[in-house]
Amino acid sequence: MKTKFVTFALALLFLFAISCPSASAASSVPVTVSCTFEDGRPAANVLVEVYHQSGLFTKTVTGTNGRVQLNLPLNETFTVRVSWFGWSDERSITVKLPVTLEFTVNVVVYPIEKALVPLRLTTLTPGGFSMYFEKAEKVNATVQALQGTKYTLTIQGNTVTFRSNETDTYFIAINVRYKDVSWRSITLSTFSDTTPQRSSQSMLVYSPEVTVQAVVDSVPAPHYPTPDEVAAAMMKQWQLLKNDIIKSVIQALRDEVQPLRNDVVGLKNETNSLVKNVDILNALSKDMTSFTKNTLNSFQANAWTSIVVFGTIVIILVLAVYASSQRRGGEREL
Repeated sequence: MKTKFVTFALALLFLFAISCPSASAASSVPVTVSCTFEDGRPAANVLVEVYHQSGLFTKTVTGTNGRVQLNLPLNETFTVRVSWFGWSDERSITVKLPVTLEFTVNVVVYPIEKALVPLRLTTLTPGGFSMYFEKAEKVNATVQALQGTKYTLTIQGNTVTFRSNETDTYFIAINVRYKDVSWRSITLSTFSDTTPQRSSQSMLVYSPEVTVQAVVDSVPAPHYPTPDEVAAAMMKQWQLLKNDIIKSVIQALRDEVQPLRNDVVGLKNETNSLVKNVDILNALSKDMTSFTKNTLNSFQANAWTSIVVFGTIVIILVLAVYASSQRRGGEREL
């Protein structure tokens, strides 16, 4: 009864443990950091550092929306510091409830009359890249192929797309002009027909005119096997595995049969030896039979001779006795 009670109590404790949230989850509070420029635009890639009394607690950067969420322990005091290109600001906070800390990035940036952005990209054929930017007043693009291969270059709205189906090196210049000076975001994203994954990189420029000079190396895409090729490869591996298993089984059987084969050979040799011994015994038996027969015949012949001699001697003796008795009788009558 006591054992059943202990088991029931342990089961209740287990159910209570799995039904309650973890201590770390219950004691963490979301704290959001929001960074914007003076004109209200979100400030991306702002460094956010959180310090505790023991030192640096965590660090991250804001996203494209200028925000990042942190999970900080309840009832702890932290210093949140944000920095961006020489500008920085910080605030102290004791974590009680979910809160949003808002920072205004105040940076004095002198515009560049013509911003030049050099890039080197590698694309997989067939494929290419796309360049995305804010709506501009004028967009121009030129391409030169090192080996003269064919390509396509399209400008549509705020997107420039380059595509090539052959391997080559291309020198591409994309010029974007704006009416005013402001922070502009430019994003380049490579793509390939052989893989759904894309590789992207973004940048911010402060200029009314941006020229991207890209050297693009178009290289063969790695071969990704088709389902039929995968099935064929798996079948080949299965055949190899099957052959290995068969070889292993055959070798194991040979290892097991070899001692039996040796025993059979030994039995065969012993049987041959017994056959030879039997042949020898048969030969000896024939010799013994012949000897016995000859001996018996010889003995039989000698026996009859002895009987005849003995009989002759007996007859002679009887006749001698008879003759002697006749002679004695005649002398008496005289």
